[in-house]
Amino acid sequence: NDTLGNSNYSVFRFNVTGKIKYINAKLIEDNEKDNDFTFWIKKQDLFSLRLAIEEELRRRGLMRWEGGKSIIGNTDQRFKSLRDIWLRFPLFIRPFIYFTYRYFLSLGFLDGVGGFIYHFQQGLWLRIVVDMKIYEIRKYKFSNEQLIGISKKMLKTKSGSLVEILNNND
Repeated sequence: NDTLGNSNYSVFRFNVTGKIKYINAKLIEDNEKDNDFTFWIKKQDLFSLRLAIEEELRRRGLMRWEGGKSIIGNTDQRFKSLRDIWLRFPLFIRPFIYFTYRYFLSLGFLDGVGGFIYHFQQGLWLRIVVDMKIYEIRKYKFSNEQLIGISKKMLKTKSGSLVEILNNND
């Protein structure tokens, strides 16, 4: 869980406390619904709004990482450090930097057409959508309290639309 204010708050991440075990086997995630591109786009629409709100909460200092951050630490610590750097990059430039890193520098192009589609969707398209939603959030000039309220309403909806969340009076 990440912290928001004085209470634990999670957008869609979790930390495991206690002992963990490793499985010495392959784990294949095969979500058959994701084979329907329309279903996948709708899922990414919701996910992109959650990412956008989380990034805006973190940028404002309203949501903090639980645990330590270190650019040379373990995977989780590096992720947190790199994500904080990511938040300082300009909107709409970040997706192109990320795609270039994934597809070219990390050799994603070696994965052929499937690799291009995957890195394009996850590393460029989704990140552009997230930046568009951050831009939309910032246009509204929400107060911190309003943004926190929206983040809580967002967790109760299946929509990736900020406008629908704002129009829903639940």
